[in-house]
Amino acid sequence: MAGTVIHADDTPVPVLAPGTLAAICSEGQSEAARVSAACALLDRGYGKPTQQVETGSPGDFTGMSDAELDAQIAEGIEHIATHQANGRFTRN
Repeated sequence: MAGTVIHADDTPVPVLAPGTLAAICSEGQSEAARVSAACALLDRGYGKPTQQVETGSPGDFTGMSDAELDAQIAEGIEHIATHQANGRFTRN
């Protein structure tokens, strides 16, 4: 059984995992497998890139007039309708 090492984020990583991923990266049966292995190696070696997370309300609407609010709502409805027509909007 392979030993483990502790990664920087305190998760145990099997010692053979990087070698296995490297083998898949160079000799994988499909391009998808090779790309996935390459991404996993990069994530482990360099860490995942930071992601911006927005918290709180998406905007301050308290200073907007009723006409401005109506325009904002109409823009949102148009945006959703455009994405639905292009097949890029789905509900969970």
